[in-house]
Amino acid sequence: MQIRKLEAEEASSWAWDAANSIVETRMASGGLSRAGTTSLTRSVISAFDRRIPFDTEVWVDDAGGWIWLEYADDARVVVRAGFLAAASDVNQWAAFLTQQFSQAKIVWRVWGEKDSLVDLVETLGAMPIEIVLRASIAGLDTPEGASDIWLRAMGAAELKRFKAAIADERAEVLVALGKCADVDEGRREALQDIEEKLVDGVASPGHYLYTLFHEGRVVGGVWMENDGGTAIVHSIALHAEERRQGHRRAAVGALVNGAHGQGARQIEITVLPSDYNFLDALLGIGMDIISVDYVQEPDHATVLQGV
Repeated sequence: MQIRKLEAEEASSWAWDAANSIVETRMASGGLSRAGTTSLTRSVISAFDRRIPFDTEVWVDDAGGWIWLEYADDARVVVRAGFLAAASDVNQWAAFLTQQFSQAKIVWRVWGEKDSLVDLVETLGAMPIEIVLRASIAGLDTPEGASDIWLRAMGAAELKRFKAAIADERAEVLVALGKCADVDEGRREALQDIEEKLVDGVASPGHYLYTLFHEGRVVGGVWMENDGGTAIVHSIALHAEERRQGHRRAAVGALVNGAHGQGARQIEITVLPSDYNFLDALLGIGMDIISVDYVQEPDHATVLQGV
């Protein structure tokens, strides 16, 4: 099987098939609604209209498989999308990528269990960094301990500590994804993003900030955004001494009730793979994994010697 770079004169015809594949994969995962398909399809076709965009490469195989890559910077390559056909050789693709990009961090987003890139990511041994789950609020079970947690609107004085806690957690993710060189830079980037979203602090439109209580004591805080359709839980941050006691799992029940009261039909939560108890709890109440971000570090070329 030959793997070669897509040429500019092939881009337009390739883009139609690629757009359909991307749409099908994301819809199957639950990460794309039918209303969003036209916009996504047009964006892909427009980007490859008789050209290959700057800092972009598409590699294709003889079986109809392909991978769309973007160079984010000198040290990081982002896989925008991909499709491996039934006849595509996963091991050959893995060996090709380890040789072609041996000096770069490769960042992947895999959309659900049916994404054809799942086997390739596992063959490469890429590390999961973030997991996004989503579910219809109407179909969720009540989490264990939900009645023991209650929420109060966060005050302006509490927000400063809460922002710092979010930034500390987010900084490690930004470093792992290669978006920041170190934790200090990651913390600055995270705080800037938080400030841009929470422009009016606790009164920022569309954002809901709560202090979490358990048995009369403060155990942490929650930040949720609601656009009227999907409630996105940006963070459930607990004080260090309150972690691993089921508080985050229980807090989801209160958040679901609050989001439903605000008119949301779905809820979305991002989880770190290391927080496997929380992940299992969310899956247990009926949430589904929409996408997983993976990272393959620059020394990955040693992983597949002999493939």
